[in-house]
Amino acid sequence: SFMYTNQIGFALICVYIYLNAKGLTAKHRNAEIKYILLSTIPFSLMCWLKSTFVIIGIGTALIWFIHFLGADSKHGLSRFLIAALIVGVGSASALIPQRIMENRIGHGFGSGIPKTAWIAMGLQDSDLDGTPKMPGWWNPFPNNIQATTNNNYTEMARLSKEAIEGRIDFFIKNP
Repeated sequence: SFMYTNQIGFALICVYIYLNAKGLTAKHRNAEIKYILLSTIPFSLMCWLKSTFVIIGIGTALIWFIHFLGADSKHGLSRFLIAALIVGVGSASALIPQRIMENRIGHGFGSGIPKTAWIAMGLQDSDLDGTPKMPGWWNPFPNNIQATTNNNYTEMARLSKEAIEGRIDFFIKNP
């Protein structure tokens, strides 16, 4: 059967968080750095499986930043910089599968669907055919604007922004 990337990704997230927790609670600076660097492995793999997992790394970098504020500045800054570097490495690793496929087929994938399209989709309370749904549920909005704009990123972003503005206006008028 098919193993959805979330299942493997969530396991990797647990390992990543465990290693960072060990790093945050380490008594010695060398152990702390060892755990931070080891966390690069599950983080890179989880971002490779699903690029949206980078949000976990951003959250962890914020935790390290807060930890940095409470630590002596010399070592605290290096901790934060290492955590930020890990986020960069993980983000870059998310591009690897796309680049491999583009090189294999000899065609670029382009920018894809703007993130604003997914936000617009999540704010809607029905499918495009009018079937009622709760906001936050999946609907074909991103796919439809991609098809109707012939994959024009700028136009998709414009339509998404209009949809978001329309929903915000609706929410303001209907609190």
